[in-house]
Amino acid sequence: MEPHEQHDELKEAPFLRSLPKVDPFVVPEGFFEGFPHAVGSRILKQRSKRAGWSAFILRPSVVGAFAVFAVVLLAWFAWPVQEHLESLSEQVIEPEELPQGTWDTDFLYEELGEEGFATTMDLPMDDEVLFAYLINEDLSLDLLTDEL
Repeated sequence: MEPHEQHDELKEAPFLRSLPKVDPFVVPEGFFEGFPHAVGSRILKQRSKRAGWSAFILRPSVVGAFAVFAVVLLAWFAWPVQEHLESLSEQVIEPEELPQGTWDTDFLYEELGEEGFATTMDLPMDDEVLFAYLINEDLSLDLLTDEL
């Protein structure tokens, strides 16, 4: 075996050499009888220090959550609302604009209801108005006699 030249720190430190040698794993008497009560009292002291609304409100997680909520709320109210007036207003489409194949007659009858397709106008039914209508529409008198 080769001799190991290890540096002995105890030879150079007289204070360490003078310390009495004690078993480090020995527990003082009565330690475990008072240990749970001592730990419990320390926990209660810590809880009483943190108890109260000011300690709860000043926690970093609560402050961060409140800040995020405030930013979202501010953005919600500050964001400009863009209303699409075209989509909100009712668009009027004339029947001539629709292709005839797309008309649903059942739907048209339901929408018109009892009014029908044409509204009746109150016209004076004297002879002059009737002859003026026939002449203006370029209709023959035979149509008038067939109806009577």
